[in-house]
Amino acid sequence: MRSRWVFLFALVAGLGLFAAIWIAASRNGSEPIAGGIYIEGIAGEPDRINPLFAGFNEVDESLVSLIFAGLTRLDEHGRPSPDLAESWTVSPDGLTYIFTLRSGLLWQDGTPLTAEDVEFTYELLGAQGVNPSSTIASVLDQAKISILDIRTIQIRLDQPFAPLPAYLTLGILPVRILSDVGPQGISEAIFNRAPIGAGPYRLKALDQTRAVLVPNLFYHIALPLLEEIELRFFRNEVDLLAALKAQQIDGAMFSSGLGDADLLDLDRAGFNTLHLPTTETVFVFLNLTEPNFDDLRVRQALLHALDLDAIISGLHGSLAIRADSPLPPAIWSSTPSLQKYGYDLKAAESLLEEAGWVLVEEVRQRGGVSLSFQLVTDSDPVRVAVAQEVV
Repeated sequence: MRSRWVFLFALVAGLGLFAAIWIAASRNGSEPIAGGIYIEGIAGEPDRINPLFAGFNEVDESLVSLIFAGLTRLDEHGRPSPDLAESWTVSPDGLTYIFTLRSGLLWQDGTPLTAEDVEFTYELLGAQGVNPSSTIASVLDQAKISILDIRTIQIRLDQPFAPLPAYLTLGILPVRILSDVGPQGISEAIFNRAPIGAGPYRLKALDQTRAVLVPNLFYHIALPLLEEIELRFFRNEVDLLAALKAQQIDGAMFSSGLGDADLLDLDRAGFNTLHLPTTETVFVFLNLTEPNFDDLRVRQALLHALDLDAIISGLHGSLAIRADSPLPPAIWSSTPSLQKYGYDLKAAESLLEEAGWVLVEEVRQRGGVSLSFQLVTDSDPVRVAVAQEVV
């Protein structure tokens, strides 16, 4: 029997920062050169190629990242850097942000992109009936968006929110094309299958089997080197892996990883393998309203009692990285100096003894109450596997 507490996934003990696997055909030479066609496979098919809804579909998300551009973009460390906005300022009270767009911005059809497009996009986030997938909708829920001039947009928050620039990677939409559609009709708009953005690539062709993208000649940063990207759609990762082994595609990403035998086969076939850390992190949440966990020493003891490295190695091998805080190690805001709790059963026992939890017939008790708990998670197979290891 276990009393109440909740095992969710974030906050107390990091159980792994998971890595996707990207497989690509081997290429000679280390310096990139212009030209060439790259064919990548992906499991699934497009639904709505629109930044507002891209988070609901991995294929849409991939296409949106190439076709659209936001005010900002994230660098390799997760820090916001300029994209459509060349710069921004924040008021001393942290409530007012002013973003200045780059001069001469153009949509992929050659028409001007202005602050009006930015305002239109952000107002859609809160419009009734839109239901966007992006988390920026909740961030801007109480914000006031104002156009200061054709290149300047102001965002006034109701309370300070320092990470705001990192949330403004959402692709901007063209008001000229979508203003007549209205919020109620945007989820079914023709635009979602024939999008026009301001990202590095524009959509040249699309059907149920593939999407073909070519460089956006009006792109505001450097033109991409590849002269064409073809994204081929497969029913699932099994079919995707078969196409890769048959060398029908140049590359693919496997979010759930691959087995050692498959990786060995691909290596023999001349493919390169790259592990890409993601921000998907599994953590333990303690319900701090439960009296069993109101003592810091108990929480510290539980951390010492978890062999995190063994759990990660046993379940995920090289496809996970230990995380000791809610902030993934690869991003700029991670703090390596935070105390790390190693696997130490003696330290755990000592802390529990100090907190008054004594061992009675193999169960820790204090005042006649057992130190016990309930584990709760969803049906995600990774989380279920981790929960089983923890108990």
